[in-house]
Amino acid sequence: MIYAAARTEMRPAVHDDFRPTARRAAFDIENVAIAMLIVVGVAGLIMGTGFVTRQWGMLAGIAAFFLWPITLVAVPWYAGFAHGDWLMLAVVYGGGIAGVVLYLRSPSMQPGR
Repeated sequence: MIYAAARTEMRPAVHDDFRPTARRAAFDIENVAIAMLIVVGVAGLIMGTGFVTRQWGMLAGIAAFFLWPITLVAVPWYAGFAHGDWLMLAVVYGGGIAGVVLYLRSPSMQPGR
């Protein structure tokens, strides 16, 4: 480790011949899609964990938090059919589908680029 650090100090930190391989905007649609998917996932996890905690108690809520894939997939459907609470399904699945569509429409995902 010390040898590697000493070896890197001999070279300058900035190389004049560095050129990025792809042109990218500062904040493009791909970044918006990824941010949207993260926000929707966190919101769905909070909503789903809260729903499970209200229905079955604190231990079930803790289990739902740690088993987050099941919470994001199954709990919105259960909340919709059993309790008529379709908002969680709209947020999780609607936001997820919109985020995936935005990501697939980004320039980096287009063929030939």
